[in-house]
Amino acid sequence: MKHLVYITGNLTFADLEAGRVSKVEVLRQLIRNWLFMPARHLAEMEPVIGDRYEHGMSLFALELMFFEPHGQFLSGADSKGKAGETFLLGFERFRVWLTSNDRIGKDFGVTEARRVRDWARNGLFHSGYIKDGLLVDIRRSESRPFFKNPLWDGWLVDPWQLLRDLESYCEAYSQELESQSDTEHSVLYASFEKTFDRMVVAPLATRAP
Repeated sequence: MKHLVYITGNLTFADLEAGRVSKVEVLRQLIRNWLFMPARHLAEMEPVIGDRYEHGMSLFALELMFFEPHGQFLSGADSKGKAGETFLLGFERFRVWLTSNDRIGKDFGVTEARRVRDWARNGLFHSGYIKDGLLVDIRRSESRPFFKNPLWDGWLVDPWQLLRDLESYCEAYSQELESQSDTEHSVLYASFEKTFDRMVVAPLATRAP
């Protein structure tokens, strides 16, 4: 039966069980197929002021869906009862990566990461809008995903740039999971595998022979 149940793309649970595909590769394809490919369709529509720009909000909302599951893969724990905390764990690691790769300014620190969670994640997921401290920049005036709002206190986000950085970050994270020589490999992989087995493997194991 497991050869009839697809995880994503052309990968089945039988492929995973037989070792024809690794758990890391399954995660890589899940993120690409479920999140990045749909996001790319939105990103291909460049914003036009006064005509076509609201999809930037939809693109940003889709991108935000990455961080809570990612936090679970980093912690090895379920996010039940601590969704905001788990989101922040995933977003903070991404923020550190952005900083180390010179993709955001050093003034975008831990406090700003918490504010993005409150403004964007809590705003969009709970109320359907971003709170005032963060706005989508449809003019695409910078080449970074987050930058200071020049008009008043707060930040701007460019979801188009954010998508490119998320894709690069996810590939770097996947490579860390695959490289046993990486200094963080053992800790990262143990947490990743614990969450992968709980979220991906366990549901089918209780149902399929």
